[in-house]
Amino acid sequence: MTDNIQPLTVLACERFDNTIATAQGICRKIERDVAKNTESASVHFLSAVVGFSEYDYAS
Repeated sequence: MTDNIQPLTVLACERFDNTIATAQGICRKIERDVAKNTESASVHFLSAVVGFSEYDYAS
């Protein structure tokens, strides 16, 4: 089994040191509000764009 997640995504998560909360309520919000959105978004304080590449997936 392989995943198709960009290496830069993994590095960003490691650098944040898993600061994204994993409480069930937060996970549901992420699933509801973020995972369904396929458009990229700018994160100005990171000087980055967050989103999915064409063939990426997360589950």
